[in-house]
Amino acid sequence: MGKTRLGLAIAKDIAASFADGVAWVDLAPVRGSDRVFVTVARALGINPRPGRPVADELVRHLQSRQTLLLLDNCEHVLADTADVVARLLTACLALQVLITSRAPLHIRGEQVLLVLPFALPPPAAPSMDTLAQNDAVRLFVERARAVWPAFTLSESNAPTVAAICRALDGLPLAIELAAARITILSPDALLAQMTHRLAILRDGPRDAPPRQQTLQATIAWSYDLLAPAEQALFRRLAVFSGGATLEAMRAVASGWQGYPQGRDIVLTLSALVDHSLVYRMERDGEPRFTTLETIREFVVDRLAESGENAVARDRHAGYFLHLVETRDAWLAAHLPHAQEILDHLETEYANLHAALTWLRDIGDVSRVVALSGALSYFWKLRGRRPEGRDWLEWGLAQDAAISDPARAIGQLALSGFAPQRSAAALALC
Repeated sequence: MGKTRLGLAIAKDIAASFADGVAWVDLAPVRGSDRVFVTVARALGINPRPGRPVADELVRHLQSRQTLLLLDNCEHVLADTADVVARLLTACLALQVLITSRAPLHIRGEQVLLVLPFALPPPAAPSMDTLAQNDAVRLFVERARAVWPAFTLSESNAPTVAAICRALDGLPLAIELAAARITILSPDALLAQMTHRLAILRDGPRDAPPRQQTLQATIAWSYDLLAPAEQALFRRLAVFSGGATLEAMRAVASGWQGYPQGRDIVLTLSALVDHSLVYRMERDGEPRFTTLETIREFVVDRLAESGENAVARDRHAGYFLHLVETRDAWLAAHLPHAQEILDHLETEYANLHAALTWLRDIGDVSRVVALSGALSYFWKLRGRRPEGRDWLEWGLAQDAAISDPARAIGQLALSGFAPQRSAAALALC
């Protein structure tokens, strides 16, 4: 988002270094194979001779020129663009090519520069002057004043504006669309809309391409470019909260309906990372993968529409119950590697909470009790005793079938919060 503006700004800054100037080619309207060569030729004012391939005419035109060729919006014609660029760079030694795309070309010599969202304003309450220097906040204020000149950043509204920018993951287009609502909504009212942000982030400039007039359309443009297996994996990643390991994604998202049997998830995940739909982060030396919350809201809807939501969330809950059991979380306080176990559970806390919430929502009381009971030491040693007790008390109070092992571990765990229950718990062991 914002890659076109960035590409044009770079081209303007370095244009003087190219004796034959800069040529900008917008590939967004291009549809169909073999049209990239033709579009580039037309942008350069080339009229191919009858019977002579367009590629040869392009090479002839550019071979003796020192030119910067800016190919903009290439993501939907990646293979054809890669073919054009590779052919031209091989034959035209003074030519340089700058590409803007949501995914790399994957050709030799390519240098990738990721266009990341703005840095988020800190959640703590810094001074208004500090917030005013944040790029995300500055963009919000600039776009808000463009539609309502009376808007100013003040001591009272600055924390709210910062919270809006954080809710929008620092995405420039999202911030611009949100700021445009300041004519109707106060910052506080706008922030309250962020739980369903895609519904309000629409009505962009009429002169912008349709895919950039709503945030949903922008994300959908990238989603529609994915292969079916990539779309299936992307949808299913919506069940994770706070990121996931490769192992977790493989267990939850692959190997069932809509995902080809035997296809390595690494290949599919690489495509999502290439399209900047999924981001890699490091946690304790292990790679984890996540998506921005703004984008996650989109795939949550796609997951529901696909009919896969229940299966994906059940596999997610099953995976994390198995993880807790195999990590011996129930015995954590008595094991020599207790700190490692608790740190691992802390990293996965958002996923554990999501799993418990899903199991409660579908009435799977037995697994709620089993999972919350197995987390007994985690609740106690990581400052979450009230939450742990709430889960256990809710589960054990239900008039529902609970397996004997789950009930036993649940009551034993609850006895640690309420000692008077220990005799009843021990009687079940």
